[in-house]
This record gives sequence, C-alpha cells and structure tokens, in this order.
Amino acid sequence: MEDARLLLRRLRNIYSSQCHSGHHLRQDLREVLRPAYRNLLELLASRERPDDEPNTLKDEPLLATDGAGNYHFSKPETVFYADRRDTRDRIQSDQPIWTFVIEAFPAARSSLTHHFGVRVLEECIAWYPRPGELVLENSALETFRSELNELAPYVLARIAADRSDEHLTRTDARRLRHLLERLEPVADLELGCELEGHKVNFAHFERDAFVRCDTNGEPRQAFIVWGENSWPPDTREAEALASALCDVFGSGYFEPFLALVQAKTSDMRERILRRAGAPVDIEEQRKLFLTVDSDRDVTTQPTKPEGDIKTVLATTPVEQPAVFPDGDHRPQHFQSVPLYWPDELLVEGEPILVCGPNSEPGKKEREKQ
Repeated sequence: MEDARLLLRRLRNIYSSQCHSGHHLRQDLREVLRPAYRNLLELLASRERPDDEPNTLKDEPLLATDGAGNYHFSKPETVFYADRRDTRDRIQSDQPIWTFVIEAFPAARSSLTHHFGVRVLEECIAWYPRPGELVLENSALETFRSELNELAPYVLARIAADRSDEHLTRTDARRLRHLLERLEPVADLELGCELEGHKVNFAHFERDAFVRCDTNGEPRQAFIVWGENSWPPDTREAEALASALCDVFGSGYFEPFLALVQAKTSDMRERILRRAGAPVDIEEQRKLFLTVDSDRDVTTQPTKPEGDIKTVLATTPVEQPAVFPDGDHRPQHFQSVPLYWPDELLVEGEPILVCGPNSEPGKKEREKQ
C-alpha cells in the first residue's frame, strides 16, 4: 500500500501543473497515465482479501476528467467511476461530473470502490421510468412469458460458460427468474434521472428497456418496449430484450444474448452455445430455472445507508484434496505440495514426457546412466 501511495503522489507531482495550465494530455494519457493506473489497479485487485481495511487510499489523488477536455487531481470521494464507456458522454449536466480517466475496466471497479471509496456513476444515477400502456394482454401476454421461459435455459447455459462456482449459477438463475417475472411489455418508455439530487439530462430519454436492481443485484422492476405481436420479436424488440438481460448480467453479453433471442429454433440456439463453448445441458438448466428457491441463495446483507455502494470481494472455491499416485489421501488441512520427476507423471497410466533440448534427464534416465 505504501508503494501505491508513492506512485499516486508521484503521478500528481509530475502532471498537476500540466492540468492547471490546460496542457493537452492525450499522449501522456495513452503512454504513461492510463498504463500506470491500470498496472496499479490490477496489482491492488490481486491482493484484495476479505480482511483488507476498506478505503485505505481514500486520501490519495486520482486524475479525473469532466468530459470536456479538462483534467485535475482530486480526492477519491469527489470522483466517479464510469462502468460503461457511453454513460459519461450521454449525460448532460449544468454542473461538471468528474470521472476517473479509466472506464469500463473490471479491475479498476473493484479496486477503486474497495481501496479508494470511489462511487460508480451508473449506481449513483437515480432513474425514474415513465412507461406507456401495456401492449399485451391475456393470451398474448401468456405467450410472451411462455417464450421467455423457453429462452431462459439457453441464457443460463451461455452465462454458465463463464462460471466456475455453483453458487453463482444458482444466483444467475434466481436473478433471471425475477427479471422475467417482472418484465412488462409497454408501448413506449421514457426515463428521467438525477445525480446527487441534481436533475441531469440524458442524451436519449427514450429507452427500449429498463431494469431497476437493488443493492444485491436483484431485479425489482423491469420494462421493455414491445409491439402488438407477442412472439417472435422483430430486430428492435430483440435488441431491447438483450439490453434488458445485459442490465442484470453485464453489457459484455449483448451479442450472445441477441443471437439467442433471434434464433428461431432450439437447434439454432444449441449451435450458438456450442460455438461459444457453453454447456448444452438445457434440461438441467431448465430445471434450475424453474425450481430455484428465490430466498435460499440470498446472502443476508447488513442494512446500509441509502446511496452507499457495497463492494463484494471475489471468493475462491475451496480446492478439493489431492489424490496421490499411491492412493494416499492426505488430510485437507495438509498444505504441502508433492513433487515428482516428470517421467513419474502418468496420463491414463501411460507416461508422457516431453523434453526440451536443454532439459535435464529424468530420474530413470539418470539411473540407467
């Protein structure tokens, strides 16, 4: 942490005068500042532990921009982090909104919120949806929800390609179930928004989809602009549905979600999953989606003041105990790592040994010599 403080202060000492004089920083941002910040934030993210003291670097300077070409070093409490690249450009406000010079960088989000106490811009914007009338009723609405439930296992399977923790898969299923239960097809949708009590203008007030999530990421309200035909969706409706899913699971899934929504048959959806390296156990995903207990996997969180952003540190699944060649199962608390000669390693009972030109001979070769 002392190294981090030294680097942050050194950057300020070198570039603060250039910021005050209005010097153009484009080349320095590309070649020095952003690479230095990325390296620092990646190192901080790699050392995060649940017992780390939060906001350790809350008094250290960060370089921020107002989006109009102005830069200055500020305390983290006055700086926002933009989780999406287009958010900062689409906001119009009478008062400057200072955001960190790096955006849409996962390592930056976790490190900035935990160690610096930086707020996430998208989470600080208060949205006020103004939906139009419902466009589907009775049997058409039932068909709409039935098709969404048919799509759900494929969406879960695609997300599962990036999951290695069973708890995360159950959480994904619960969130998807909550989203589809609350998704209302409307004729039109407008949004108003405020930031820290000040009304701000969004470049595009009309939206095709909107999902409101609580601090735990659970969907609580959802709207989507839809036509009079319940299913299949046209191009714009498919994009709106993919956007609604991305509001819950992340913008990086837009293209795979869009492809799944636009696929006309289950065979097409399974081909998309195979090409993405995703599991195609659709019935298992369907069972998970339909039988997930909406309350079982919700982790109890302490009550936090309104507007406080909670950072959840990543946890690593417990590694299973090793199985040794002689059949010995060491106790799980035994932390030593066994060492073997390369020619003692077997694949299905057969030794596979690849030696480079400068490698030392294995144990058996030495015995022969």
